[in-house]
Amino acid sequence: MTGMKGRDVLQMVEQLVLDGRYNDAKPLLAALAQDPTLDFERRFMLGYIAAQEGDNKSAIKHFRGLLVARPNEPRVRLELARALYLDGQPRAADYHFRLAEDADLPEDIRQTVRTIRRSIRANKSFYGTFRLGIAPDTNVNSATSDRTVELFGLPFVLSDDARQRTGLGQTASVQAGGRIALSPTWAINVDAQSLATNYRGTANDDIIAAVSAGPSLTLGPWRVGVAASTTQRIYGARLTSQLYGPRLTLERVFRMARRPGSKWRRGGSITASRTITTAGSTRQRRLTTGSSPAACW
Repeated sequence: MTGMKGRDVLQMVEQLVLDGRYNDAKPLLAALAQDPTLDFERRFMLGYIAAQEGDNKSAIKHFRGLLVARPNEPRVRLELARALYLDGQPRAADYHFRLAEDADLPEDIRQTVRTIRRSIRANKSFYGTFRLGIAPDTNVNSATSDRTVELFGLPFVLSDDARQRTGLGQTASVQAGGRIALSPTWAINVDAQSLATNYRGTANDDIIAAVSAGPSLTLGPWRVGVAASTTQRIYGARLTSQLYGPRLTLERVFRMARRPGSKWRRGGSITASRTITTAGSTRQRRLTTGSSPAACW
C-alpha cells in the first residue's frame, strides 16, 4: 500500500465491500484513519460493514455520529433508518425514513421509502403524527391585482379586500389511526387525518378532514380490506365539499430470493377505492387504482 493515495485505497475498500470481503476491507479502513479528509467516507464504510454483518447497534452509532456532522445526508439517514428497523426499533426507523423522504431523493428510492413506511404503520397497533408549519402566499385570496374590472361592458372599482393580497399563514396536519386485532386473520382498521391552513381572518382558511374505518382479512401474504370513508372540506368557514363511500384495498408482499449479505426483499401493493362525491345536487362516482412495487426489508 506504500505510495497509494487515500482515494485509491477507498476505491479498493468499496470494491471489497461490494464483494462481501469485509475482513479484508477493515485493515484498509484502519489505514485510512491517517487521512482526515476521508474521515466521513471511512466512518460510513465502517457503519455499512457493521450493518451487513448484523451488528446493527454499532452501525447505528456510526451513522448517528455522521449525521451530527452532516445532518442533510439522505444516504446516511436511510442507512440509519434501515439499521434501526433491523434492530427492532420501528418507530425510530419511521422517523428517519420520514426525514429522508422529505429530502431530494430519486423517485424510485422515494417510492421504496413510502412502501417501507406503510409497512411499518400497518404493523403498529396505533400510530399518530402531528406537524406544524408556515405557508407564505403571494395571492392568498386567488384574486387579481387590477384595481378595476369590466362586467357587462361597465367598469367596476375593486375594494382592497377583493384584490390580490399576500399573507403568511400557519399550517397544521394530524394523522392518527389504529389496527385492532380481532383474531389472527381479522382486524378493524381506523384512520383519521386532517390538514388545516389558517390566514388572517376566516375568508381564506382551508380545512380538510378524512376518516375511514372497516375490517380487514389477512390470508397468507394477502390482506383485503373494506372501509367506509368520508372526506370533508371547509373553505372560508363554509362547507364546500363532501366525499363519502366504500374503499377497497388489496395488498400483497412478494418475497424474492435474497442476495448473499443482503436484507432486502421486493414488495408491492395495489389499492382500489370507490368514492361517491356529493357537492350540492351533483353526484359523481370515481374508481381509482394504483400500484407501488418497490424494494423493502
